[in-house]
Amino acid sequence: MTGALAEKVAFGLIAAGLHVLAFAALPGTGAQTQGAGGDGRITLQGATPQIEAMVAAWTAPPETAQPVTLEQPIPPAMETAEPDLAQATPEPIPTRPVPTQPERPTAPSAPDAAQLPLPRPIPTPPMADALALPAPQPDPATMDRPEIAAPSPVLSSRQRSAPTPEAPPAPVTPRAPDLAEARQLPPPPPAPPKPREIAPPKPAQQASAAVQSQQAAGRGGGAQAGNGNRSDRAALSPGQRNSLIAAWGAQITNRIERTKRAPRGLRKGGRVVLRLQVSRAGQLQSVSVRQSSGNAELDAAAIRAVRRAKRFPAAPEGLNKPFYSFSLPVRFND
Repeated sequence: MTGALAEKVAFGLIAAGLHVLAFAALPGTGAQTQGAGGDGRITLQGATPQIEAMVAAWTAPPETAQPVTLEQPIPPAMETAEPDLAQATPEPIPTRPVPTQPERPTAPSAPDAAQLPLPRPIPTPPMADALALPAPQPDPATMDRPEIAAPSPVLSSRQRSAPTPEAPPAPVTPRAPDLAEARQLPPPPPAPPKPREIAPPKPAQQASAAVQSQQAAGRGGGAQAGNGNRSDRAALSPGQRNSLIAAWGAQITNRIERTKRAPRGLRKGGRVVLRLQVSRAGQLQSVSVRQSSGNAELDAAAIRAVRRAKRFPAAPEGLNKPFYSFSLPVRFND
């Protein structure tokens, strides 16, 4: 394709150059362009054979190269060599002699069935009583015929060994008691009375009963009213009692914190755990160091703070013991 395009371009340039040369060779005077009478303005002249040849070559279609088909070479046929049967015969393989096996002893032949003793016959029990059949009624039409004994039925071994079913016992009907025995029997105990259903009290009745009980507890004697209060205090649960003791211990700790004084020249703080015994009225019974801070001055300052407080808040209502023990921490900062 590239060669054909180059040829077209070359031929085009050559044709254009020839046309330019042809126009340049034409005369340019006005006398030659007037014609025979001087009327024509254009003079026509035929093309030369060279120009015709060039135009024919230009307008002719380019020759396309035809593809060349290459013939593939046919491979030569492979000749298979047939093996020579005479040469390929295998040589005979020598066989080893098979050792003879010793003869096995023949098993003793079973004795003939005729020589074995026959088993003893099992005596069959008489079944006439168990299988007694009703006697057939004589037919008047066959009275003259001789009677033929019917063959006894042959029973299998299972029927012989199976026991004969026993008839079920007849149901025993209870005997009706006599009138004399019925008179002697004691009369049956009376049925217990049905429990009466008690209707639940109405809300108004419950409220009135509560008011009466409150009035009875409040208007009674002083000793009775006091006993009632003690029973209420004694009815506290362990959780309520512990919460009351914790609240009272917090009040005692606040009082000690107010009277606490750190020793002079304290370089390092510490924590002292004190053991206190306080009465219900709030009086200090005893104080001791339960866990030391490691500094004797801090321990002594904590004890002085407790003794400086002197009196603590009284126990809350519900705590009836004469005194209570507390383990309270006292902290000293740097």
